[in-house]
Amino acid sequence: MGGILPAFAPLPEARVTALVDRLTAISQQAGYLVPSHDLKDQKFDHLRYWRGPAWLIVNYMIADGLQQAGQTAIVERIAADSLNLIKQSGFAEYYSPVDGTACGGSSFSWTAAMVMEFLNKQDNTA
Repeated sequence: MGGILPAFAPLPEARVTALVDRLTAISQQAGYLVPSHDLKDQKFDHLRYWRGPAWLIVNYMIADGLQQAGQTAIVERIAADSLNLIKQSGFAEYYSPVDGTACGGSSFSWTAAMVMEFLNKQDNTA
């Protein structure tokens, strides 16, 4: 979700808290984080490019920023959801945040690279 992408940059604590609260609310609606559009918006379409699907490269950027802000619980959820998308649907270009359906191209190298990054961060925090 574009409104959450600023988490990639250093932010004041109050803004980080607001972003985490928003992600927590979204996590109760979506099967997988992070949708690229508000699920409650009438234009939301879980399979239509930037109108809803989750992208692992965006997930990684959001998680990285929130990790730097010390928000480990939501980072763990984003990482787990991202890895579960791969387990369920392979290395797709993007995914439905509703049911994990693979969308776009298959065997995407940037998706594979993000999986490596998520796994590397897990290894470094374990």
